[in-house]
Formats: sequence, C-alpha cells, structure tokens
Amino acid sequence: MVKTYLSSIVKHQVNLFFGFLVLVGLVLLYRLVDFPIFADEAIYLHWSEQIRLGQVNPFISMYDGKPPLFMWLVALATNVVSDLLLVGRLISVVSLLGFVAFVWLHIQKTSSTLWAWLSTVFLLIAPFTVFHGRLALLDMLFSALAVSAVLVWSLTEWKYKGIVTGVLLAAAFWVKTPALFLLPLPVISIILLQRNYLALKQAVMALVTALLGIIMLKVSIWFPFLFSRSEDFTFTIAELLNGQLGHIPYNLGSLAQWLWIYETPMLLLSGIVGIGWGIWKKNTMIINLFLALLLITVPLVGLGKLVAPRYYLSLGLILPLTAGYLLWQLSKMVRIGIVLLFLFVALVWNSQLLTNPYSITIPNIDKRQYLIDWSSGIGIKEASYYFQTVAQQEKIKILSEGYFGTLPDGLFIYLGTVPQWHNIEIVGVGSPDSPEFQKQVAISQTNTIFYIGNQDRIDFASRQKMELVKTYEKVDSGAPLEVFKVNKSNYDI
Repeated sequence: MVKTYLSSIVKHQVNLFFGFLVLVGLVLLYRLVDFPIFADEAIYLHWSEQIRLGQVNPFISMYDGKPPLFMWLVALATNVVSDLLLVGRLISVVSLLGFVAFVWLHIQKTSSTLWAWLSTVFLLIAPFTVFHGRLALLDMLFSALAVSAVLVWSLTEWKYKGIVTGVLLAAAFWVKTPALFLLPLPVISIILLQRNYLALKQAVMALVTALLGIIMLKVSIWFPFLFSRSEDFTFTIAELLNGQLGHIPYNLGSLAQWLWIYETPMLLLSGIVGIGWGIWKKNTMIINLFLALLLITVPLVGLGKLVAPRYYLSLGLILPLTAGYLLWQLSKMVRIGIVLLFLFVALVWNSQLLTNPYSITIPNIDKRQYLIDWSSGIGIKEASYYFQTVAQQEKIKILSEGYFGTLPDGLFIYLGTVPQWHNIEIVGVGSPDSPEFQKQVAISQTNTIFYIGNQDRIDFASRQKMELVKTYEKVDSGAPLEVFKVNKSNYDI
C-alpha cells in the first residue's frame, strides 16, 4: 500500500514537471525571431545553409576556429524547417529544455525532489539562461553538454559513467573548444573525493573516450585552426609570466558585474553560499560543479583578452543548481522569501525581453554588441523586406559592408529562401570606396544596385555619389543602418 502511494506521488511529480517544462518552453518560443540577428548568429547560420546545399566543406567552420556540430545540426534541421534563424534559435531552446529535464530527473532520483524543483525554476527563469537560450549561438548547446558531463561524473555508483562522461565532453568539444578546460575534472575529482582503483579506472575511461572523440576531428585539414584561432583572443602563459596581469582584475570585475545582472543578486549569492555549504557537507555533486566552475572560469579570467558574458554561460547552468541545493537546506519561510524575490526580478526582466527587447537591462558589452554597434542586426530584416519588394519586379544587386558577419551573412539568412531569390545577388564588398565596390558596380548585369552599411562606416565622399533610400535607427543613438541606391553613371567604369 505504501509502495503504491509513493509510486503515485513520483508519477504525479514527473507529470507535473514535464507539464511545467512544456509551458515554459512555449513561453521561450514567443517572438523567438524578433530579437535582431547578431553577427555570430549570421555567420554560423550562413555556414549551415552552405553546408546543407553542398556549397562548402562540411568542416568549413573549423577554418575560423569553430567545431562543426552546431552548424551540422542546423543544416539537418533546415531540411524540415526552412527558416534558418528560427531553427538556430530552436536548437538553443531545446538544448536548455533538454538540460533542465536531465537535471530534474538526475537530482530527483539521486537526492531530493525539492532540490530538483528549485534548480528547475532558477534555470528556466534566470535572465542569463532565458536570454542566451533564445539565440542561435554555440554557447547554450556547449554549456548543456559540458555541465551534463559533470553531473554524469557525479553518479558515484554508475559503472558506465566514465564512458558517458567522455562522450559528453567530446560532444561539447565538437561545439566549442573550451571543453578542453574540463578534461582534468575526472582526475582532480577522484584525487579529492574517492582515491580508489575503480574511480581511477573510470577517470581514465572518461579521459580516453573524450580524447578519442576530439581526435576524430583530425579528419579535417583545419583541425589545427581550432587552437591557433584562439590566439587573437587570449594571452599566452609566457605573457603572464612576463608580467601581463593587468587584465585579470578587470576580467574578474566584469564577471562579477555580468553575473549580478544576468543571474540576479538572489540567485548569485545563493549559488555562491550553496557551493560553500556543499563543500562543508562533502556533497559530491556540488564539489564537482565547483571544480567545473573553476576549470572554466580561471582560464577565461586569466588568459582572456576579449571576453563576453556568453563565454561564462556554463556558470549560468551551475549556479542555479548550487543555489537550489542551499535553499533545499534552509527553512521554508526563508526559502519562499528568496524565491519570491528572485521571481519578481527575473519575471520583470523576462517580460521586457519578450515584449520590448530593446529596453532590457544587460551588461554594456552585450548592449553594444546586440543593439548598438555594427554587430547588431537591427534593420537587416526590414531592409530585406524592402529588397524583396523591389526584386518582385526586377533583378537587383546588393553590395554590403563587410565580407562576412552581420553583413552580408545576415542578408543571406533573411533573403536566401524567399521566392524572389532568383532575382537577388548579394556581394560583400567592404566600404563603398573600396576597389571591390568599384569592380562589382562595373560588372553588374543589372542597373538596380543597392549598398547597405552602417552610417559611421560610410565616408562623406561615397555618400555624395549614392542616393539614401532607407534608414533604420539603432538603440541609444547607435549608427543607423542605411540603404543606398547606386547609380552606375556616378562612377568611372
């Protein structure tokens, strides 16, 4: 009788959880493609489409230092849904939801249903995960795989945990190379926690499996580029030893500020205290999560030249778990108070994201990248609608600022599948005073030529030769996106 009653409670909890997950998933899908496309999104999605069409090598992203798994998933999914931006962002949403489902089932089975629920609420509602879980970037898929590997490794009695941990770490590397930071985790973990032959065997299996999975990418001639490309964004160990340390306090301060904004003060402080409490109680999962947090954070803080909040997204998946652990230990009234404060702050932020995304409070570096600078895709969708209208009547040629990135890749994302595509040609030429611009105007088979670029990147002399037809304002007086009509007769060709 008691066993049947307990079984019904567990079944009810599972049904309730998946109902809640579906409900939150539907909310995350609301206006999913309304937020302007970002430079990195445009690049990844254009690669994906080129891979799908067989126009480029499937490993093309490795030439720019990016493993190919995310691009391959997008390429496969666009055989079912043609909207590239929607598909790319859906993969991030599904990655977040899949991770949350794994977390809930994992913690509910191995520890506490209450801890599982608290972690779920924090993960699904924290601005850090909601914002980045709705972008077609590598970071959510990478973080979900990487932190899942840590959780699997924390299953002390499972005989397959070494192999599965290795597979997950290898899969994470196939998304982003910082998965390498986590390779020492199993060895460090057994030194601190277990120190027996079986644990050592599992750690060796995890490491060997992960390395085999990583080495499989050597089938591409661009495998070395996965490591050399990072030189543009990181300092070397030699530079640190020679006294290059001034960036470390700056990186630490930036990280603290970013987490304070994205994780909310309640979640951030609870997560930090939860780590300390878990270490004091010798909780295996919390200790492993803390080790993972250090292995991810220390290299980014110590070596990072150019660091963005999304690089720390794994912390956005770890801290909700440690915060949930702490609240599980606290009294009911304190727990309710912290959760209500968190929900108030997070839900207000989320409502702004879903209804008026240009007004959200995000770190300045993200505001500039996503909403103000050249990397912001504000205006590209609207310009694409304009180009579609013109292309209904005649062939057009669109010359764009840049050679890859927000422009012209963003145009390919919005225009590549429209019915008028056969009437549209897109070429990245850089600035309108470049030799490539002159060349493309000269060889154009149509007289209907447009140039699209950001106002602050177009010199005065070039502006005088073209006719401004569209302007799209950005946030906080950022340089507007402008569309010009190009008249061949104004050029010596």
